[in-house]
Amino acid sequence: MWVTPLAAKSGGRVLAALLILLLPLARTSAQADPPMGDEDDGGYSARARVKGVPPEAFALREAEADAVESTLGPAFASSESMPGVVPVFSGVPYLIVRGATPAGSLSYYDGIPVPSLFHLALGPSITEPGLAGATHFAAGAASVRFGAHLGGVLDRLGPDARTLSRPARYLQLSLLDAVGYLNVPTQTGAFSVSWRFGTPGLMLRALGIDATLGYYDYQVRYQTALSSRTTLTLVLLGANDHLGDRTVPKDDIDLNFQRVLARLTTRVRNVELGSSLLLSGDASTLGQQLDGSALRATESLYLLWQRERLQLRVGAEASSVVAKLASGMRDPEQDPFGTDQGFSRQRDLVLDPQDFLNGQPYASVPNRTLLGAYAELRWNPLDELRLTGGVRADAFIASADIEGAVSPMLRARYNLTDRFDVHAAIALAHKPRTSPLALPGLNDISLDRGVERALQTELGTGLQLDDATVLELNGFYHRYQDVVYLELILDCQGNTDPNATPGVRGPMGTESICRSRGMPTATGDSYGFEVFLKRDLTQRLSGFLSYTHAYASATARDGTRFAPQSDVRHLANAVLLYRIAAGWSLGARMHFRTGKVAVNTILDLNRAQVSRLHYRLPPFFRLDLHLSYAFPVSFGQLTASIGLQNATFSREATNRDCRATPDASVACEVDYQPYIVLPNAALRGDF
Repeated sequence: MWVTPLAAKSGGRVLAALLILLLPLARTSAQADPPMGDEDDGGYSARARVKGVPPEAFALREAEADAVESTLGPAFASSESMPGVVPVFSGVPYLIVRGATPAGSLSYYDGIPVPSLFHLALGPSITEPGLAGATHFAAGAASVRFGAHLGGVLDRLGPDARTLSRPARYLQLSLLDAVGYLNVPTQTGAFSVSWRFGTPGLMLRALGIDATLGYYDYQVRYQTALSSRTTLTLVLLGANDHLGDRTVPKDDIDLNFQRVLARLTTRVRNVELGSSLLLSGDASTLGQQLDGSALRATESLYLLWQRERLQLRVGAEASSVVAKLASGMRDPEQDPFGTDQGFSRQRDLVLDPQDFLNGQPYASVPNRTLLGAYAELRWNPLDELRLTGGVRADAFIASADIEGAVSPMLRARYNLTDRFDVHAAIALAHKPRTSPLALPGLNDISLDRGVERALQTELGTGLQLDDATVLELNGFYHRYQDVVYLELILDCQGNTDPNATPGVRGPMGTESICRSRGMPTATGDSYGFEVFLKRDLTQRLSGFLSYTHAYASATARDGTRFAPQSDVRHLANAVLLYRIAAGWSLGARMHFRTGKVAVNTILDLNRAQVSRLHYRLPPFFRLDLHLSYAFPVSFGQLTASIGLQNATFSREATNRDCRATPDASVACEVDYQPYIVLPNAALRGDF
């Protein structure tokens, strides 16, 4: 008897889940234009409202983002606490948004596409708060100016001119990292530098955890007005994460990305013109399993025209990518891409994630081109009605093959009163066929022919309870077609027809989609309702609550139904910010979700019988705490803080392991990840 669990882990290793999850993907990452004017990108409101303006798109204003940073610390990721968002694992910055695979969602900083806005393993933000503006999150039907995607879009804006006009400098030392920031205003703009270097692995070792963990990030920024109408922005941005197990250093993970941006914007009356050049260098090393690197150049143009009730934005971008993908031990001269080394999809009984590169049409294609164009119109035909519509066309070119897609979007919002609205949205979204997780150096590598598709719909209402409190209710339905689900990479046999496994029916049996040419795909649905209650985060006592009740299902290409990881019935978050008095601030974040579904496939090779065991894993609860005290000194201000991530010492159930017993029965037990608790104490000096 053979037993294969979903996403089986080797016993007790800190990296076991991550080594399985960190897979190659090909996500188009066209550069988004910096937004201008009032935003309505969908999602959840998180800003104080001007009287007479009902709730709209989710946004943390710059002042609110600063309040969150100072009260909850830099590791707090607001997107993880939004409705409809399920982390792949707690503390890992890969999110399942309304059922979409993690690679189906996009992250941007100041119009620059990045693999993630946060470091690995409960890590802090990759951007300095002083160099970040408002944060927008759209769980569906986002603006068409963003690149090809299936799920949500997290867009963190750059600093505004008012922020850059204020001189600022500080140093911070903590048990986990060291941080520095300098902003020097000039007559026509500002010059800014930020850096962070972290070694939290030392704290993990002190806690008895055999893990190595380190990270760094930096940004150099120069912004200047060339004339009264024209602004030049230069940005150098980069980040790195290293994660490993002291006992198995050959399996270490290293993720790295760099960005260089030059952007020119010109405003003439009610017209804004923008152009930019983005150079990107990315690389990922996943132990002995996979190496990937990519160099990319992206040119983009946009035009924005606006009147009192009308706004039109059109734009286009073109990216040229040189990528290299390798796996396992290889001879660089004989096989520079390593696509035939170490893969055995056709032979082995059990498949590893890297085995799925075997036989993929584009795995060894080094050069790719991505082209995109869009048009978006925002119109207020009535004072009470706002309409936003757009269409995007993309072409994905690899080798001599061209894949195309057209993605329309329509959103409407009607104000029944000055405090109450109803809103609805529908969109078609597309992206190339890829693996389901976003990693630097691998996120521009299409692996297989075909385009993944999504239908996104939502209907909801918003109510402004008072000048600082907003309540929103949303119902959603998303349909995904021909998508490479994460479950089909982690445990393809367990989520497809097991009779197609070699040895069950022999070589003449049913062909397995896990072993046939091309990536295994599925079609799925995700639907539910969401509740979001928020009090303006600049208030003395503030925070927000979110709740999601959702269902998800999927059917593999061979007709086998399975439960994706997004099939989490109840998901709740609570975020509290309290400015106690005289410089004291307290922050808390609580996260609760019911368990995901684990599946075990039981194969009796002697009798050629197959059975499946489905089990919903135990729920997960986590509490983070942060306390700070700021006080003036002769040279400026000092801020002392202490924090504890995962104060509940919670372990997340990731799987159920089953094994055959001597009496031919099956014994199962829940597999938990080792808890990771990160205490921290920091001292910051602003001078």
